[in-house]
Amino acid sequence: MVVWNADDPLPAIPAVISGRTVTVALRLSGKAPPETGDILCWRGKEGNPVVRLARGLADSKPALIGEVGTDFKDQPLRLSMPVAALEEGKGALIVLRFSGLKLDLFADGVLVDEEWPLGSLPAPEGSLQIGTEVERVAPNTLVWTALWNRALTDEEVVLISGGKEGLAARELRILGPQRPVGQLWRPRGFNVNVGDCMPFFHDGRFHLFYLYNRRRHMSRWGLGGHQWWHMSTTDLVHWDDHPIAVPLTEENEGSMCTGSVFFHDGTYYAFYAVRTVDRTASPICASTSADGIHFTKHPPLARLTAPYKPEDGRDPVVFRDPGTGLFHMLVTTGLADPSLGELGGCLADLVSRDLRTWEQRAPFIVPGIPGQPECPDAFEWHGWHYLLFSNNGVTVYRMSRSATGPWQKPASDVFGGPDVMVMKTAAFTGDRRIGAAFTREEGYGGDLVLREITQNPDGTLGSKWPAELPG
Repeated sequence: MVVWNADDPLPAIPAVISGRTVTVALRLSGKAPPETGDILCWRGKEGNPVVRLARGLADSKPALIGEVGTDFKDQPLRLSMPVAALEEGKGALIVLRFSGLKLDLFADGVLVDEEWPLGSLPAPEGSLQIGTEVERVAPNTLVWTALWNRALTDEEVVLISGGKEGLAARELRILGPQRPVGQLWRPRGFNVNVGDCMPFFHDGRFHLFYLYNRRRHMSRWGLGGHQWWHMSTTDLVHWDDHPIAVPLTEENEGSMCTGSVFFHDGTYYAFYAVRTVDRTASPICASTSADGIHFTKHPPLARLTAPYKPEDGRDPVVFRDPGTGLFHMLVTTGLADPSLGELGGCLADLVSRDLRTWEQRAPFIVPGIPGQPECPDAFEWHGWHYLLFSNNGVTVYRMSRSATGPWQKPASDVFGGPDVMVMKTAAFTGDRRIGAAFTREEGYGGDLVLREITQNPDGTLGSKWPAELPG
């Protein structure tokens, strides 16, 4: 541990402050700092910043910025929080923590932003830099800083930030109140919203799995850094939060992509694809659970091969054909046939008898649309079978009297509306169906949207506002 006080000479950064773990804590005085400029920095080879905390702009607003550079990429990862969230005129304890697969920014013990790095910290060269001058700055911004060559635990971060007592009040002050789950909801915090939703219903409980989306898909150098977050309800009004269902745990996982949940023979299966860091063939995986809450990850189940584009495989959804007893897994991809151009997008079809061993078959559908049919959904309702997929975020659907087609396109096939993005559905109590999606905004992700699905006498679908939710 290295500690620097405002009246001390600037220290050299120990060589041990490198590798895969480090924690930096700064006590800010609360006196008005410059609008822009470094607060603390140390550098590696060729003067590139390794760790930097600064004042600057994020989303055109004054922000506190933390940056960490690794040997994976020249471009550092950036975290930020609005300066307005800090208590005016009072000091704050800022902690930047690098723990290998995770990078966290805390203010007064409250997690305000996070990233998912790759690689290791380069070895530091030279002294700690405080402000814009290497030798000394007036102690009007920084009171002290401390460096650890390990990742402090959450409990230790809270302890040095004022302790557990008062943490809830600090969270309220910094993050604001948590909105109740419902229409136009997003997770509490900064740089965060709702990505693709994966609703699921079992034993009277409606589960909402969704991609927790920071920086509108630009986390982890544009790989996404998505994880499956999870909450559930029995009435659409009172919601329970659950542990992250499918987390990032491996270096080569760029993002946990959209998928689906399926229950069979006492086991919950969360099917998903992994966007790999090297962007090669996306493995199709399943995590399993005995209670629908705590999931265990397993090695990949399958990878697409010719005639499909293996690097594009994603968004698996599973259903069972009641006629044959076979499980079908539909996977978004494209046909590797250059003559098809943009019209080669399709849903690959994999079949299984046990949900573990899968056989690749011919395309389930080639809808002939520009791009690829993303985030499919398949279900049966009152004698009709439905196939949903998204085209540039807008959800469309097909219908059939058979689980495997042939599929007919209704006269109006847009599902949920053009500003409700990537709708997927699940059953609900009382022979109802509920759709979950997100609002159209600039970039990826938005606020949660819930819709009740309606079925017309001719089998066509519509949607309306669920009666349980305020208008």
